[in-house]
This record gives sequence, C-alpha cells and structure tokens, in this order.
Amino acid sequence: MDVQPDYNKIITNAPIDGMLEYFVSAMKISERDYFCSPKTFVKGLFDEINNLSKQFSDDFEKQKAYYLNEINNTCSYEGVYYQLHGINKHNATEEDKQKAKEYNFQRTKEYLDRQVSEFKEVADKKEIKDQYILMLLKQVDELMKIKEDETLQLSDLIDHDNRFDIVEGIKSKYKNIGGKRLKLLLMALQELDLIPKYNYNSKFHDCCRKEFNWDIKSYQAMNDYRYSEQSDHKELESIKEHIKTLMNTKQSNTMNL
Repeated sequence: MDVQPDYNKIITNAPIDGMLEYFVSAMKISERDYFCSPKTFVKGLFDEINNLSKQFSDDFEKQKAYYLNEINNTCSYEGVYYQLHGINKHNATEEDKQKAKEYNFQRTKEYLDRQVSEFKEVADKKEIKDQYILMLLKQVDELMKIKEDETLQLSDLIDHDNRFDIVEGIKSKYKNIGGKRLKLLLMALQELDLIPKYNYNSKFHDCCRKEFNWDIKSYQAMNDYRYSEQSDHKELESIKEHIKTLMNTKQSNTMNL
C-alpha cells in the first residue's frame, strides 16, 4: 500500500502567516519522501480541504437542528413557579395563575434569548470557518500556479508538432541571444502563429531564462525594445526563415524515409 502525505496534518499545521511558503515546503518534502508529484499533492490538499469544509457544514447543520428543536419545543415554567411557591396547581387562585403565566413568560424569554445568543455564536464560528476554507483554497490555488510556472517549458508555448525540434534549433542557432534579439525571436514566433501575440511575453522570457544556459538579459530589456522596420526587418525575416526550416524538419525526414 502506497504511503501518502498526511494532508490533514499538513493543513492543520499550516500557519496563517506564511501559509503559501509552508505549502511549498510541504510539497517539496512530499515529492522527496513520498515520490508524490506536485499535481497529486495539490489534488490531495484540495480533497482534504473539501472534506474539512463538508465536516464544518455537517457540524453546523446538526447544531442548527438542535437549537431549532430547543426553540420550537420550549417547556412551560408554570409548574416550576407553583413548586417554588408551594402552591397546588389545582387549588391555585386567579392571582397565582396570572403570576405563574408572567413567570413562565419571563423564564421562556430568558431561555429563548440564551438559545438565540448561543446559536448566533455557532453561526459566527461557521462564518469564520468558511473564511478559513476560502483562504486555504486561495493559497492552494496560488501553489498550483507557482508549480505550473516552474514546470512550464518553452516547447509548451509553441503550437506546432515540431515544437521540440524548434526549441532545440533555436538553442543551437541563436546561442547567447538576449534583450533586443530575444524580442525579435519572440516576434518571429508570434508572426508565424507559433506563440500567441497577447499575454505570453512574460512566460516566453521566463522559459528562456530557465532553459537557455546563458544570460538572456532582463525581461525589461526584451519587452521594452521597440521594433524598427528600418534596422530590424532583415534580421526578423532571417529568423522567421530559419524557424520555418525547423517547422518542416520532421516532415522532410519522414519524406526521406
């Protein structure tokens, strides 16, 4: 039987401050000690949080049912009044009966007020628990994004059957590329519809930074460069032509076979 991380213990021990960092550390430990993949770890946390949320909801519903039953089935205190004053109910005078009703009203009101107050505390605690669940879910969602960013590769951004050959060809042909020329490479990939034109610049730079074993310069150096038709057009077209040959590599090899 496979040993899995104790997700309940991990969540229980998670500090309010620094929760995300704690989850990142726990994920790395689980990957090392239990051979648990990040995807499995995140799913395990989500499942445990859902179990915790269901437990909170079930407990609240039980408590709500208890208080509703108490409120709807409040006993009469008239008998208590007669007993306290040594009065036989059957021999009670009209004055005794009136005082018993007033006593019953007062004691019932006090009891109901207490029950409502206690239930309000239960409801307030449930709201706090719900906020805690939302905070846990948010932190695990952030954890998933961090892991996605860590594992994302340049080939994942390129929409083409030959994406792996394209990446290797880029690394070989454009070694030491960075800054302005990296921007031209990105533009070439985008103009060939290999990488989306919007919201991918940062991901592209991050992947190149992780995978290229040279200094590609800062994200600003790449992203802030403004393309010049006069001075950059020739190099951009040259890059595009080379990428086109990489796009056709597998196809050519297959034909040769």
